Amino acid sequence: MSSSRIVPIRPHEGHITHDALEQYAFKQLSETEIDLIEEHLLVCEYCRGTFDFVEEEIRLLREALRLSELERKREVAQQRCGQLLRDETT
Repeated sequence: MSSSRIVPIRPHEGHITHDALEQYAFKQLSETEIDLIEEHLLVCEYCRGTFDFVEEEIRLLREALRLSELERKREVAQQRCGQLLRDETT
């Protein structure tokens, strides 16, 4: 990413935006932006809490995706087993 971007801070609040923390979590920021966020997280309890929330959101989304994929694989396996049973009886 371009180092000319500025880490979004909420006006009048001095906190990093949720979107910027998501980008930070997914390593989608420049080194300069990462440094700015990490410096801010060292001194801002509010943003550390928000980042913890972002990490939990990501963890839950990944778990939901994993479970969705397992369900899809289970359905495919059931369809294949059903077809095998039908083939054996014909």
